[in-house]
Amino acid sequence: MLEEEEVVEKPEKRWYLPIFTVRNPHKPDRDILVWDAAALLSEVTPNDFLLKGPDIFVSFLQIMYNFRMRAIGVSTHYVRDLNAKKHADKFPSAAKANQRSHYEDDCIDSCHSEEEAITLAKEVREVHERGGFHMRKWLSTAKSKVAPLQPLSILRLELQSAVTGARLTRSIIAQYEIDFEEWYLRTDSKTVLAWLNEDPRRYEQYVMLRIAEICKFTEVKSGDGYQAN
Repeated sequence: MLEEEEVVEKPEKRWYLPIFTVRNPHKPDRDILVWDAAALLSEVTPNDFLLKGPDIFVSFLQIMYNFRMRAIGVSTHYVRDLNAKKHADKFPSAAKANQRSHYEDDCIDSCHSEEEAITLAKEVREVHERGGFHMRKWLSTAKSKVAPLQPLSILRLELQSAVTGARLTRSIIAQYEIDFEEWYLRTDSKTVLAWLNEDPRRYEQYVMLRIAEICKFTEVKSGDGYQAN
C-alpha cells in the first residue's frame, strides 16, 4: 500500500504494470483482472527483477505415490499447515505428513496398518487444531483397477501394460522414500517378451515406439521378466 506522499510524488522515471481483463466463455458476465508482470519492454519484464523464493511445490504424482506406498491410505481436506514445524518435536509423523504429503489443500498419505493410520489422523488433526485450523472430510481407501477408455487389442493392452510398468518404475524410484537395490518387472505375455528381445525397428510404429521406450530403462533378464537398469 502506497503512502499519500508517494502517490503525489512525481519521480523522474515512472514504471507502470500493464493490466488487462480476460473473460471465461463459460462465465460471460464476469471479467477477470490480470496484472501483466510478464509484459516485455526493452527485452526485460518486471518478473525478471523478482527474487525467486524456495520451491515448496510437491508434485501430485509424488503425493499419490506416498498415498499408495502402504496398506492404509489417509486423506483429508484442511486449511494450510501453519503449525507443522512448531509441533514437529512432539508430533514428528504429523509434521512430516503436513510438509510432504499435501497437494494444494489436501493431505494424502498412507500407513502400514489401520492403527497407525488412526494415530496419524489424530496427530495431524491435533497439530492443526492447536493453530485454530480444523480438519474435515476424512477418507480411507479401497484398492481399484482401471482400464483404458479407448478399445485396444489384447496384444496392445499387454504392451501398454509393460510400458506403464516401466514408466511407473522409473518414476517410483525417483520419488519413493525407499532405497531399492534391484527392480524386477514381470509379464506373462510371450509376445511382449519376444518384442523386447528384437530390434524395435522391425515392427510397426505403435509397437516400435513402445518397445524402444521400455528398452531405454530395462533389459530382459529371464524368460518372464525384464529388469530396471
